[in-house]
Amino acid sequence: MATTHGHDPAAGASLFTGPFTDPPEAPREFSDMPHEGSPETPGKVRPDIAFERDFFSDKLELPDGKEVEFWGFEDERGRRSFPSPAIRVREGQIVHTTLKASKGSHTIHHHGIETDDFNDGVGHTSFEVNGHYTYQWRAAQAGTYFYHCHVNTTLHFEMGMWGALIIDPPDGPGRAFRDGPRYDVEAIWAAGGVDPDKHELNQAAGLDGEDVGLNLWNPRYFHITGAFHPDSLTSPRAAVTAAPGQTILGRIINAGYFPQRWTFDGLEAEVIASDGRPFGSIESDDPPFAIPNPQSFRTSELLVGSAERYDCLLRPTAPGRYVARVEHLDWITGDVVGMAETTITVSGEAQPEPQPQPQPDVGGGSHPPSAPPAHPADHGARAGSPGAASGHTAATHGARPTRGPSSAPRKRPKRRRLRKPKTAAAVRRRTRKPRRRRPRKR
Repeated sequence: MATTHGHDPAAGASLFTGPFTDPPEAPREFSDMPHEGSPETPGKVRPDIAFERDFFSDKLELPDGKEVEFWGFEDERGRRSFPSPAIRVREGQIVHTTLKASKGSHTIHHHGIETDDFNDGVGHTSFEVNGHYTYQWRAAQAGTYFYHCHVNTTLHFEMGMWGALIIDPPDGPGRAFRDGPRYDVEAIWAAGGVDPDKHELNQAAGLDGEDVGLNLWNPRYFHITGAFHPDSLTSPRAAVTAAPGQTILGRIINAGYFPQRWTFDGLEAEVIASDGRPFGSIESDDPPFAIPNPQSFRTSELLVGSAERYDCLLRPTAPGRYVARVEHLDWITGDVVGMAETTITVSGEAQPEPQPQPQPDVGGGSHPPSAPPAHPADHGARAGSPGAASGHTAATHGARPTRGPSSAPRKRPKRRRLRKPKTAAAVRRRTRKPRRRRPRKR
């Protein structure tokens, strides 16, 4: 018989096999929640920005010409896509996302966003929407997230009911997060696959206990943000262009059920954030949770788990065509079961390799002042400006560059002292053998 802790089996009360003193109580705030419905949003306020997402179904053409049914969220502008249109907001904004479930029951779960239970969008812990509902949430931390339906999640996600969710800093795009590094070019790389067998099922498949294989994933087509390989190499959904010296922010989202391995054709990636949380920050100021995150790190290969997100910076300095490659790895064997590629095209004059800089702690504290420009003409040539991107400074137009304050002082060459020509007598004195002195008599 299983043992319980702090509970007497002879008392006749219900027993639990886990380490509980008493049976856990269901959350009281869920007691008045309907399993399905269209309730009013509690504590609803005026939003800073609002979105609408309406269920739709359509046909998706795969690379070999095969068509399968897919589902998604149509936005307030009537746009339909695979994956669903992205949601983009700014840190600190109050956001309303109104779901219109025109067919069946659905939810919207803003993955990675910390909100109250009523607006979390997890159907089995709150409610499923069979009409419409407005999710109210606050964009607390800039970073990379995504949203998806959380009803019969394995199937509905596979069918395409998901999209990217980007939170910019308060001042908008251009920085990865508040006080974080700047970037010039952005790439949203949400990589996943399509298992065509799942696209033959209905919305409630497997909910009645029937085994329809939802625990298995056999993708045969692979994409990056909806662009299937090999079209992903040139599709504007995935491919990016930059100039040498510019910084590319890659927002990587694993939108599949297998681990992924990302490589960048010899480019080194600086990983600066994970799951919407910047490295180097502190989650809480209250012990014992005041544990700093790891610092950013550089790598040529990045492993990403299912539903995981990473923000990484790429800084190509030489022109060329670089291939970003994502491989889907089998959970058990680690074998590559599929892959997709896209292109990073860098054109322009080559730039010197950037020197590694110490990483400031973005969680607070003082930051070292930036070094002064190397030439007066460099004033105002910030990252992302035409001058900074193409290297058009005075130093590149024939002007003599000045030495920075950190340069080593120049050493003056030693002056060679001229000697007078040697006379014959001087030569004899140097070559003459020394006389042996006789010891004095005492």
